[in-house]
Amino acid sequence: MTDFTSPTAITWYRSPLPKGEFKKLHERSDLLGWLQTGGYLGWLACTGGAAIYSASHWPWPVTVLLVFFHGMNYAFLINAVHELCHNTVFRTKALNEIFVRVTAFLCWNNYVGFQQSHARHHRYTLHQPDDLEVTLPAAHSRVLDFIKGGIFNYTMIWPWLKGNARVACGRIEGEWETLLFPAGSKERRAFIRWQRIMLGGHTLLIGMDEPGRYRVLGTTLDDAAGEAFDKVARYLGLGYPGGPAIEAAAVEVAPNELR
Repeated sequence: MTDFTSPTAITWYRSPLPKGEFKKLHERSDLLGWLQTGGYLGWLACTGGAAIYSASHWPWPVTVLLVFFHGMNYAFLINAVHELCHNTVFRTKALNEIFVRVTAFLCWNNYVGFQQSHARHHRYTLHQPDDLEVTLPAAHSRVLDFIKGGIFNYTMIWPWLKGNARVACGRIEGEWETLLFPAGSKERRAFIRWQRIMLGGHTLLIGMDEPGRYRVLGTTLDDAAGEAFDKVARYLGLGYPGGPAIEAAAVEVAPNELR
């Protein structure tokens, strides 16, 4: 991770916990990790399978309830990403690294960005501007917070889609992203690469002839769109990442110069 420096000096309270007990609390097990991770992913497969089966076999109210139930369970994938980023699930580091990618891909989470942001958050918790992951004070509405947090966050659809596309095109914006991912850093490249993998891996075009009958029209498993920009930019000598480089160059070209 990027080595951040900050003028903030924080004197944290340290719980007077004996070292032996502290070490015991941090013990990890591959067996328990497999049971927890595999059990949760298996449960998601069961709830999702039940919802899909219900769509063509059971009354629609049952399907709605099953989809809602599956979604409520699916929402906890971010907690799996959190713990796997901390390397607290499996004793073997490689298993944490594998499953953080699996769970992050399933829930559309850029784990590279989360790792960078969360490491700084733990270092400077609630001390702005060194921690912008969680900021206070924050306005709350009991009804709206319940709807957005427990049912459907309708306010995040467009910002989420736009943000995913922006990062996949190689554009890093805002104070927090700029601080976490300096130009030319390996973390910045990894952040953009994973965003492209998610967009490419989740691209699937399906034609529905009738309920229960579907045809896959097109799919991709890589970051083809982003790679295309990078290759063209490299050919033209514009640098990396290709998306913003091509966009900046295009602004300088007059429409009548295009052939």
